[in-house]
Amino acid sequence: MDALPELRLIRPTTLDEAIAARARHPESRLLGGGTDLVVNIRRGIVASPVLIEVNQIHELRTIKADAHTLEIGAAVTLAELAAHAQVRAHYPVVAQAADFIAGPTHRNMGTVGGNLCLDSTTKANGGAPPIIIASRRQAKFAMLRRRAVVSASRASAAISRRRC
Repeated sequence: MDALPELRLIRPTTLDEAIAARARHPESRLLGGGTDLVVNIRRGIVASPVLIEVNQIHELRTIKADAHTLEIGAAVTLAELAAHAQVRAHYPVVAQAADFIAGPTHRNMGTVGGNLCLDSTTKANGGAPPIIIASRRQAKFAMLRRRAVVSASRASAAISRRRC
């Protein structure tokens, strides 16, 4: 595997800062765990001179779970989702599914958002889409261009097309 090319790394701390950075650099890629993106950059599959690292954005690192609502930030790791006490209590299938994605190293680094946008050139399958579908609820996506609330079935269709 080749070394990484020279890149510019932007580290916003708010969602508004990330949206502004994305608007200034539309060719940029979002970086969470990097388990897929960094491999693709090294292999020359993805060429982006600017990365926006989203792990310091509170809104994207939050998990909220109760009997009525499950909110998972895009920068939450799969391991954090699997271990979250309220997710395990109210959405055990979601916690179990997150715990079965990849190996422990990838679960510790890989994010829910990154897994949704998984590029099949480096991994055989993505585990986060079935987690969302299994919830059988609405999925709320806060993307760096727009926000959308869709049913789990519509989320499934969008995810299968990898419209991230």
